[in-house]
Amino acid sequence: MRWNKKIIFFVCLWLFPILLFSQDIQSHPTVSLHMAYDEHLFSGVKKNDVLTALKLWVKKFTSELKTLAHIKPDITLHYVGNINTLLATSTYTNFDIVNLLSIDYIRYANRDYWIPIAVSIDDGHVPEEYLLLVQRDGGVNNLKQLRGKSISILKGPDSRFSRAWLQNQTLENFKRPAAGFFKQIKENEKVSNVVLDVFFNKMDACLVGYNAYQIMTELNPQIKKRLKIIKSSPGYIKGLVCIRTDFNPAYYADILDGLLNLTNSKAGNQILKLFGESRLIPFEPRFLKNIEQLVSDQKKLSELNK
Repeated sequence: MRWNKKIIFFVCLWLFPILLFSQDIQSHPTVSLHMAYDEHLFSGVKKNDVLTALKLWVKKFTSELKTLAHIKPDITLHYVGNINTLLATSTYTNFDIVNLLSIDYIRYANRDYWIPIAVSIDDGHVPEEYLLLVQRDGGVNNLKQLRGKSISILKGPDSRFSRAWLQNQTLENFKRPAAGFFKQIKENEKVSNVVLDVFFNKMDACLVGYNAYQIMTELNPQIKKRLKIIKSSPGYIKGLVCIRTDFNPAYYADILDGLLNLTNSKAGNQILKLFGESRLIPFEPRFLKNIEQLVSDQKKLSELNK
């Protein structure tokens, strides 16, 4: 009997790797993923260049990743110019995953068809706040005193949030849209130019993200001495990754795992860099609270001031 137990033990020990390997092959099907990217996620770059770079880095990332727990992803990228039509459709599209701005998700998404699974963030102050800056010794201490003045705003994805918040402020407090409240609204794609316009007295005020402003003050401490914050917005999460609600739920965990591990590879970090973000974190419903309030206020104030 003792020998029989030993024989059984060694047979099992010999069979285990074979069984494990066989199970591994069967449990890693290739899953095709069609990912759509909103054009508003990028600024100051050519769309075709972005798409080419993304395809290259995604291919490298998937080769580095090898397999997830249960699937081997085969990713196809698509650049979408009219994301609101895609989000609002009452039928499922050919896309499985959509990368977009949270403000567009709140405005347009049919939530029966799209659900958020991850958010993109930049290291620093999370979520992002927007700061209204003026000269410290310029005599301006509140938004009211900027009526008829000039303001510089960062162009790009950030402006979708900052401009919406600023518009709400001028409509709520002065019954005027931002374009009618300020003498001039100037957009620039470089945060340094936006801030330095006020620093050198070329513009009366500027509106920039907290994280960008902090980086600039670290590089040039004189900026913090010369400028001051007179108003700040609530914090907003900007980027969302959404998945179709009819996508195989057995693969949700694998997809999320791949997204959260972008920072673990060189190619993954390059993908994040293209989006101007540092990492992805799992989605939580509370992340959309301030965005929902922003969009709700925008609709209400636009109706009241028609």
